[in-house]
Parts: sequence; structure tokens; C-alpha cells
Amino acid sequence: MGQSLSRPYSQLIMPKVSFVCSIYNAGKYCEPFLRSLLKQSYTDFEAILVDAASTDGTRELLRKYAAQDKRIKLIEEKFISIAA
Repeated sequence: MGQSLSRPYSQLIMPKVSFVCSIYNAGKYCEPFLRSLLKQSYTDFEAILVDAASTDGTRELLRKYAAQDKRIKLIEEKFISIAA
């Protein structure tokens, strides 16, 4: 029954947040989106970005950000998916 808390209460109520974003040929919007995302004060998140076979340089941009920040996960689709 009554377990003692080894972490402060504020840390216990901040669960990790995951979100998924499907992207197709949105390079001009991705850079401002990713810069804004990485400036957030809440840092306990992961961004799962699904590139749906972009042809405008979007995939390369997403790769760059994924390589720089471990919270960004990139899934590279070979074909345009329904989610796009």
C-alpha cells in the first residue's frame, strides 16, 4: 500500500508525449515547424515524422534534424501513403 515517492510529484505527473506527423513535400513548412518544436520548454517528447516519399528535399531536411536530436524519429516511406 502506501509507496514512498522517490521522485518529486511534479515529475510524476509529466508523462512522455509522443506525436506522429505525416509529411509529403512540405519542406518549406518543416524547418519553421521543427525549429519551433525544439524551442519548446517541455522537452519530454518524441516526434515521429513519417515522410511519404517526398520529392522536394523534405526527406533530407528531416534526416538532418533526426540526426541532430534523438527525440525526432524519422520513418521513410518508399511510396506515397494514405496518411499523407
